[in-house]
Amino acid sequence: MEERPSRPSNGRVRSLHVYDWEINIAEAQKAHIDAFALNIAYNFPTNNRSLANAFTAANALNFQLLFSFDYVGNGAWPEGEVIGLLRKYANNPAYYQHDGKPFVSTFEGSSNATDWATIKKYVDCFFVPGWSALGAKEALAVAPGVPDGLFSWAAWPEGPAPMETYIDSTYMQWLKDTGELPYMMPVSPWFYTNLPGYGKNWIWNGDNLWYDRWQQVIALKPDFVEIISWNDYGESHYIGPLHEGAYATFEIGKASYNYASGHPHDGWRDFLPFIIDVYKGARANVTTEGVTAWFRQAPGTACKNGGTTGNTETHGQEVFPPTEVLKDEVYYSALLRSAVDVDVSVDIGGVVQDGKWKNKPHGPISRTGMPGLAPDFANKTTSRRPPPSPTPTAVSAASALLALGRIPFAIIFMALLANMVAATATPVQHEKLILTVPISDVSPSVYSAGTDNGDLGSLYSYGTTFGLYPINGYTCTTTADAPVTPFISTGATAFAYDAS
Repeated sequence: MEERPSRPSNGRVRSLHVYDWEINIAEAQKAHIDAFALNIAYNFPTNNRSLANAFTAANALNFQLLFSFDYVGNGAWPEGEVIGLLRKYANNPAYYQHDGKPFVSTFEGSSNATDWATIKKYVDCFFVPGWSALGAKEALAVAPGVPDGLFSWAAWPEGPAPMETYIDSTYMQWLKDTGELPYMMPVSPWFYTNLPGYGKNWIWNGDNLWYDRWQQVIALKPDFVEIISWNDYGESHYIGPLHEGAYATFEIGKASYNYASGHPHDGWRDFLPFIIDVYKGARANVTTEGVTAWFRQAPGTACKNGGTTGNTETHGQEVFPPTEVLKDEVYYSALLRSAVDVDVSVDIGGVVQDGKWKNKPHGPISRTGMPGLAPDFANKTTSRRPPPSPTPTAVSAASALLALGRIPFAIIFMALLANMVAATATPVQHEKLILTVPISDVSPSVYSAGTDNGDLGSLYSYGTTFGLYPINGYTCTTTADAPVTPFISTGATAFAYDAS
């Protein structure tokens, strides 16, 4: 979990209190997340106080924590500092153990890879670094015999194409050939950041990523899964609850506005208990159906892009206009008891259009508890045509780790980071699903109601390539001072199932 520390009016950064940690831990437990991977920047002023509070809360709630040492946020960690922290907390009852050893990870730090041979002599840890800049082969070669597994931060696709598993498969193959070492696979809902103070201003394609990535996890069955993130508000991929006192990243990062405040992403946690239990090999019976939807509140061409690029040159990627990376569509996923046909209609500003399912499972509910549309995303909209380094902070983000069911202790590490908005939450009722999409309340000047009665097309017909969104019925205006509108995630609370 990344703690996004608050900055009170006196200018000092405040750490999260014990009760703040307890709130986040309780929500993670509801989602069947087993542990927070604490992303820790070197020499951050609130580290000691934050860690003490985190472990106090974790012990009280029977939760687990582990360290992910950040070698980018505030420079490299000295060997002695790492050894000192591990000696202090590795035997704490709340510290996650794997094979009887404290589990430790990193964000980058391959230049200090050989340090870990020394560190492991003093603290016999289970070391799974994230040396993603090197790739799997070189990460294993830079300090032979030191890593006990590898973690990849490659959780987002490049360009307009959907996420694939080539990098994951490469890691898994090299780790297998090296000695059946475990792989920790990254999962993230999307990525947007605009923090000039950190030199970060880009977006990656995440339209359908939350669904696609979990399907890939279930198919590949990696040993561990880390969710990026729980609370990284500055990178918009948080799935944890908003914490109004933890927005210092926008001030420190010189953001033009706070694009997380008022934009909860809680809906993305709705189906996690089911998905996680399926990944672990548990049997889940859906008793109440639900739906989650996410979308942007304005067309991609409604505002200037503020210099944001699709992809980023800082990662050696080809860059695209953001409107070529993202589609102006509403995305939704439903968890249903059977694979019956469900009609979907979407109301955008009073204009109702039919939706369609992009993905459906085959056959009825299975013995493993996979329900008919579990979960299903529908991509329907007219196309408006209009990585990743985390923000440097202290105990910055809790990444969630899932351990495969065959491993004695199944774990999910959640990264606490991000930005989205919860819109109207509508539970599935019978076989009719209605989603209401609000017009932007962030940039009201972006939209004005149109009077054109022309053919709107099927806003939610997958694969359509109309010009602007909606093609008629609205007037899109460009306003010089209108900020780029953030995303929205909405979820239904009418969801429950029994796990055995």
